[in-house]
Amino acid sequence: MTIIGASGALGFGLALRLGGAGVAVTIGSRDAARAEEAAQKAQALVAGASFRGVENGVAAAANELVVLSVPFRNHSETLTNLRSSLRAGQLVLDATVPLAAAVSGKATRMLGVWPVSYTHLDVYKRQKAGAVPR
Repeated sequence: MTIIGASGALGFGLALRLGGAGVAVTIGSRDAARAEEAAQKAQALVAGASFRGVENGVAAAANELVVLSVPFRNHSETLTNLRSSLRAGQLVLDATVPLAAAVSGKATRMLGVWPVSYTHLDVYKRQKAGAVPR
């Protein structure tokens, strides 16, 4: 399983728990050295677990399950950068909480975001173009 953003608090915590449960975890970061550092730190904390740290694109392509655990303000940029690394059939689990503080609002207010994935958008666009049956 891959966790994009596992060099941060939320993703690192998920990596530790999943690694402790026997899941091999690939840690993705924009900086490969930071990802490797997080993997080594996790390995020191969870004996016998399997952690690997690589750049986000490599991490996203490495596994069928990809967890996105980046701050909401980095969400769009991260997904745009991963678009060429993700493939049809992968499951992307978004652990992001869209708080209004990410866009200079109150931290106690959640933003309303569309519950749609890039995959859904791609299929919709192809259906509109007549390339995919409805």
